[in-house]
Amino acid sequence: MKLTNIHHAYEQPILTGVDLTVSPGECIGIIGPSGSGKSTLLQILGLLKRPDAGSLSFDTVDVFSLDEETRRKLRLNEIGFVFQDAQLVPYLTVREQLELVQAESETEGDAMALLMDLGLGHRSNELPNRLSGGERQRVAVARALINDPKLILADEPTASLDYPNGRLVMERLAEAAHERNKRVIVITHDERMLDVCDRVLRLRDGQLNPV
Repeated sequence: MKLTNIHHAYEQPILTGVDLTVSPGECIGIIGPSGSGKSTLLQILGLLKRPDAGSLSFDTVDVFSLDEETRRKLRLNEIGFVFQDAQLVPYLTVREQLELVQAESETEGDAMALLMDLGLGHRSNELPNRLSGGERQRVAVARALINDPKLILADEPTASLDYPNGRLVMERLAEAAHERNKRVIVITHDERMLDVCDRVLRLRDGQLNPV
């Protein structure tokens, strides 16, 4: 996956020539001050927003040259999202959270096997309100993995968790990269979590640079 010369502005420029290449098996942490454009960058990577200029390629294909329906299928099948508050459906069990996403795609997978792998097999029939914060975020990680995506994007996944649970979630994301050969990008303000990342980059003044 490769971002090349990405520019984006609202009332003023927020991304000014961002370049980023992420290889399979790599977990990257991105830090930066509030308002620096981290969430905008993640939305562009997740095909939720089109930049003003620049390109994003998956397997040498410039995704912004594709039509909207093709991008939608790419987003569904090749990109997994982990959000700050997990965003689980309150009336679905843990297993059903994964099966719902799986049913909307054309891929196959074993939700129960994935939950077992993440230490959640014994919680598969529980509703979200019966789970701890760390368990809910692990469900979110499982949901992001269920369609075997090439890219996993996590936006402040530990912000609402205590340190032990936050650490567990970060370790699971790093494992997804290292053991499942995924590309993982995590935005975080918690620098205590960054040692699990292979690279750490800082977004500031529209530029993305190594820490």
